[in-house]
Amino acid sequence: MDQHAQNKPSERQNIRKFRFPARLDAFGKRSWYRYAIALFVIFIAAMFAIALINTISPQQAKENSETDRIALQRAEEQKQALANDITGGKTPEETIQLFLAALKTGDMEQAAQYFMLNTNEQSPYYLTRQEWIDGLNDKQRKGEISTVISTVEKMKPSINQNFGKNSSVYVLLNKDGVADYSLFLRFNTYSNVWKIESL
Repeated sequence: MDQHAQNKPSERQNIRKFRFPARLDAFGKRSWYRYAIALFVIFIAAMFAIALINTISPQQAKENSETDRIALQRAEEQKQALANDITGGKTPEETIQLFLAALKTGDMEQAAQYFMLNTNEQSPYYLTRQEWIDGLNDKQRKGEISTVISTVEKMKPSINQNFGKNSSVYVLLNKDGVADYSLFLRFNTYSNVWKIESL
């Protein structure tokens, strides 16, 4: 009996020793299965991604290439249009005098030629002066061209010319020394003439 009792703990220890490794073995098998499944899923996902990239990339590359081509074409069109825009004076004052002369003859189309081309690609007036032509024609219909002429004739170069060497500002000051009207000119570096940017 004592001997049987002494053997019991030893048997329990043996049982524990067999059960513990058995649990490890089962865990190892489950881990291997999970690992194998995970690898398989990753492999399938990678193959799918590669197939997707091969399908999308040529199309995306084509679209990017087309976008770049259009952007370059627009830039070249704009540069060419500015280079051909040769109507204007060699100084801001000369451009203003030419503009006034056209207004005085009633030639609004010619007067509009002294304005900068519209370079906003989002504008319906892109690379045209149609907005200035429309505006001057509207002033003419309303009989206001003489007012425009007298206003511009009274303008003087602004003492504040901190807009860069390619910009010039003329202003008409009121009695308080505040500019009631401003005329901005910009030098077209492509055609080397001064153009009216805004009035």
